[in-house]
Amino acid sequence: MRKNFLLFTLLLLPIAPATQLLADDHPPLAVLEEGRALVSRTISDLSRASRLDNVSGKERERFHNAMNSLSKMDRRVSRNHYEKDDLDDAIKDTQNVVDHNTLRPEDRDALAADLGALRDYRRRQ
Repeated sequence: MRKNFLLFTLLLLPIAPATQLLADDHPPLAVLEEGRALVSRTISDLSRASRLDNVSGKERERFHNAMNSLSKMDRRVSRNHYEKDDLDDAIKDTQNVVDHNTLRPEDRDALAADLGALRDYRRRQ
């Protein structure tokens, strides 16, 4: 009996690190939910900021690109599929809004806080 247990353990030993590697490849559900909450907050802040009366066509396009990038990331995360490239695109597009669009000070502050939180989330992945 002890001999069988030892043989069984030796056979499973190489599988354990591979199983751990697969488990580490995807963030835990709580981490994914945190990412979705950040995305939701950022989309909400972008939507509020886009309601200015004098938004030009190019500014509207930047808002649209940022919200689309965030929505794409959210769709994938909702299916437990996280891609760092999606988050990088969302950060880049949101930064583009902050850098080039006319924003109210409170909207700029909210989006800057969102970008900080998204970058922090990215660092922890």
